[in-house]
Amino acid sequence: MLIIFLITFALFLEIPNYFPNYKYISLVYKSNLKNIEISPNLGINIANITINDFNNTLIAFTSNTSTINISVINEIGKTIINQQGYIGVKLINGTYRIFLINTGQQTAYLTFDYGVFNYNLISSFYSSLALLKVIYEVIMAGSIILGLYSIIRGLAKGSRITRKLRLRKNN
Repeated sequence: MLIIFLITFALFLEIPNYFPNYKYISLVYKSNLKNIEISPNLGINIANITINDFNNTLIAFTSNTSTINISVINEIGKTIINQQGYIGVKLINGTYRIFLINTGQQTAYLTFDYGVFNYNLISSFYSSLALLKVIYEVIMAGSIILGLYSIIRGLAKGSRITRKLRLRKNN
């Protein structure tokens, strides 16, 4: 059971090296990573993006989710989405601006990251990745449980053998 656990754990840790599109998605996020300081009650335009038929989904998130809103504004100035911490939205073709708004009373220091992806690619990527992680976690948990069961059973069996030997010795 220990061998099964260790193999599964190694596969779990190595997901970034073999899972399809993992490196590509990581590179997109890495190229858009920004460390930002935003004064209280201030919003800044952090990025301008273009959406087309192929790259039509925006995923954006911040490390500070308590006072920072992420807002996406279209070309005519209409707010498409405004929420804290994370957004994942499929957009129609056009140009958009991404704003970060500090709603708090103190200067916010945060990390902001975003990527523009193909909807089918990113949705299948995250759902497949989540499924694979669950499968590995179930296998690891199962191997631990079976391993512990085997150890307990072995100890109990050893205890019974010891008792039998003592009974034979006493008789």
